[in-house]
Amino acid sequence: MTPNKENYLKAVYELGGVERHVSNKQITDVLNITGASATEMNNRLEKDGLLNYTPYRGVVLTEKGHQEAINLVRKHRIWEVFLYDILKYNWDEVNEEADHLEHASSDRLIERLYDYLGRPKYDPHGALIPSWHDRQMIDESTVILSSVELGSQVKIREVVDSQEVLSYVQNIGMTLGKTYTVVRQEALDGSIVLKDEQGQQILLSPILTQSIFVEVI
Repeated sequence: MTPNKENYLKAVYELGGVERHVSNKQITDVLNITGASATEMNNRLEKDGLLNYTPYRGVVLTEKGHQEAINLVRKHRIWEVFLYDILKYNWDEVNEEADHLEHASSDRLIERLYDYLGRPKYDPHGALIPSWHDRQMIDESTVILSSVELGSQVKIREVVDSQEVLSYVQNIGMTLGKTYTVVRQEALDGSIVLKDEQGQQILLSPILTQSIFVEVI
């Protein structure tokens, strides 16, 4: 499979294409491609048996497409661990490099790398690394920060794999495992104020509170 097809398949998966149809508009926004290109790729991947395409409704992954997407995510996240732990990349730098490496990696190489790294459970951003056969992609012990009640104490467990979000989170000193209390929510735009164990407060916009997963403790 070509890298373009793999990127497209992974985008459909990440947009929720296992459980519901994903529209061309959603895909073009994520991949920055034209509608015509999306339609052409839909037809190609449908012929490959990787998705089902319904005009004006969108696409949904087949069983085969679902498995291929999970394998790509697994490769990506294992490479991120290698880049972060071994080569000492910053956590906001690993995504782009892993995007290139995942396409050039055989299953055998990934398993060797996985063993070498000590069979990690999570990537540098706290996301679960799926196995070939276990399709669990979300840690069920975590919830999205925007859904947490005021007064709750939370531990940071995962940050979405976005360079802009990761850079911002790193700049404000937020790290995985750090504990905060949810102090208040701003009425104007829904921003949330957190207080750390030293009493320092930070204001997080709705974009950030929907990009951070926490464990309520």
